[in-house]
Amino acid sequence: MHHFGDAISGLGSGIYRISDQENCPSRSFANALSKIIIKSKLSQAKTRRIILSGFWQDPRLHDSVHALSLRYLNLDSKIINKPMPDCYIAIHVRRGDYISNKDNALEYFSRHSQLSHILTSIHILPSEFKGLPIIVCSDDPAWCQVWIESLRTNGHNIMHSQAKTSLEDWLIINRSLVAIIPNSSFSFTAAWLNQTNLANKLRVILPQWYTRTITMQEKGWESIPGAYAI
Repeated sequence: MHHFGDAISGLGSGIYRISDQENCPSRSFANALSKIIIKSKLSQAKTRRIILSGFWQDPRLHDSVHALSLRYLNLDSKIINKPMPDCYIAIHVRRGDYISNKDNALEYFSRHSQLSHILTSIHILPSEFKGLPIIVCSDDPAWCQVWIESLRTNGHNIMHSQAKTSLEDWLIINRSLVAIIPNSSFSFTAAWLNQTNLANKLRVILPQWYTRTITMQEKGWESIPGAYAI
């Protein structure tokens, strides 16, 4: 375990990096953030950037990361290269990690069905969300296409994102009214840092599992405001 000071680099250049909880545990994050704020005020760099590197799977960090994003996060919606509806549901489908790595599949996927979670999540959406367009973001669009077509045939306004980059997909999830996500820090951070739906009681629907043996409740992710595991 490194000390939090070792987890920060670039203080002289205006680019500040904080690594994830393996190098910067929750008890050190506030100290790291305070150091960045102090140093950034003294920096002569015209552009200041903060880079959060790693997977950020520790829910104890969410208050600090939210405070950091409110101060520094500036998202340009023009990065999304097609017109978007004002209100929509986003679904993230995570496949690559499971297909390419057997150990990941056994640990994080196991007997759990991503598709069952998605279909159940759509079914239980409160009435005010029924009828909203649904945009699917996935690293495996071909796998999604069959059930997307099936849902469309059954009356759902659902489409694949057609994003050209993972950043576009992240922003689509980030701007959604409600996000239906797998056990993925990629889509969870997008939903978690959404500043447009903070007043909503329901913001993100999580799967029940975190790993084969640990639930989202046990891990602590369901404690995030507006997050529900099913």
